Amino acid sequence: MKKILVVLLVLAVAGGVFAQEGEWSLSGAVSVGTHIDLDIDIDTNDDPVVGYSDGTDRTNSTFGISYERGGIGIGIDFGQFNDFSGTLTYDGENFKFKAGANLSKLFFAVAGGSVDDNSAYFGDSLTNSLWGSYEMLNGMVHLETAFKSRDISGKYWTSNTVGAFYDNGANNGTFLGYRDTLSLNKTFDGAGNSFSAFDGGNFLLANLSLNNLSFGVLVPNLFFSEQYGVGNRNGYAKSPVASYRSYDDTESALLAADIMRKMVVGVKVDMQPMEFAAQILLEDYAVYFGGSIGFGNLTAGASFMGILAPTDGDGEPTHETIMKVGGSVGYDTDAFGAGLEAWLGMLGDPSNENGTQVGFEPYFSYNVIPTHLQFKVNASFIFNNVYNGSEKDTENSEVIWGLKPQLYWNFLGTGAGTWDTGIGVKYTMIKDRQNTLDVMFKFSF
Repeated sequence: MKKILVVLLVLAVAGGVFAQEGEWSLSGAVSVGTHIDLDIDIDTNDDPVVGYSDGTDRTNSTFGISYERGGIGIGIDFGQFNDFSGTLTYDGENFKFKAGANLSKLFFAVAGGSVDDNSAYFGDSLTNSLWGSYEMLNGMVHLETAFKSRDISGKYWTSNTVGAFYDNGANNGTFLGYRDTLSLNKTFDGAGNSFSAFDGGNFLLANLSLNNLSFGVLVPNLFFSEQYGVGNRNGYAKSPVASYRSYDDTESALLAADIMRKMVVGVKVDMQPMEFAAQILLEDYAVYFGGSIGFGNLTAGASFMGILAPTDGDGEPTHETIMKVGGSVGYDTDAFGAGLEAWLGMLGDPSNENGTQVGFEPYFSYNVIPTHLQFKVNASFIFNNVYNGSEKDTENSEVIWGLKPQLYWNFLGTGAGTWDTGIGVKYTMIKDRQNTLDVMFKFSF
């Protein structure tokens, strides 16, 4: 308790020092919501279950205070159900960086407690963000280094991703299911990410921009982290294959297996209204291609991802087919929007377990009151065909459908679809899997 009072006293003194220059700002938010399962059977009781609202929009309250002077930014955030954290940022003329720490764990550790029962590495557990970047040669060269990165998903060498099945790199890159890519539970989750999608990973990235052309390389795991690197994930879950390592030192990353093989090389051509992007993940020769074109309010795109030379857990080649191709078309105006995502996925060894998946996910949105009220509905239709060799697996081959209508009210009247202060209602029905209602009330300043 004494240590916390000392910290608060330091913050108060710092406030007096900085009060003469710079700009202070306050922010706060409250979210109160509920999650109702309308189709659950507990001991033959069919009474719907009212539970805790979680996920992206969860019951919580937050308060933040920040100070800015020139390119310097200092912030502290308090969350009722989240951690107490602090950030330091600097945005210079040609370089920037950000450092963020979990202060609640820091205070607990200083007081003699354990930072994290699951981590022996003190710094990893406290680190929320730690990255920096340089802009060189008048912005032609971008160099970014991260121990725990910002979210760069879709930022480098990426276009349409409906045909992609890579997850973001919070764990330095994991495939969406990989051998479970044809999962029956992928409803409302057609699109994945490209290989350069990292959020909270560690890497070195270099990108060269020349007019409409940009290309570069991303090298992961170069700044080893026990919690976020290879050591804390049972030998690093390799991109498309099971783990295999010839060196069992969990405090080290192998230069060839964990770093060089997982390099991503990318290129993008952006000549509006058209763009094209391509990436190669060196491990198992995985490739991504994506492109899009716009005609006013109409946008169309397509993409492909495939593992050209898959290997098994021992690094031996397999005869599997692992690929996905997809596309999208959308028409969006200020009043309404509509579109469709569709894809085909193929996974498995034709002589063993294998399957295909065809998916269609249309959406529609309408701003009933342009300043306040938006209605939106998503639908999903997925056709799974699973085989054991040439024999069809009728138990796992089925059609899955889903429907998700949503209604959002912006209390402040600052635009339909945004509701930092407002009410959101979402109903989700997925065949034989989900029948739920979510209601969320938000307040913010």
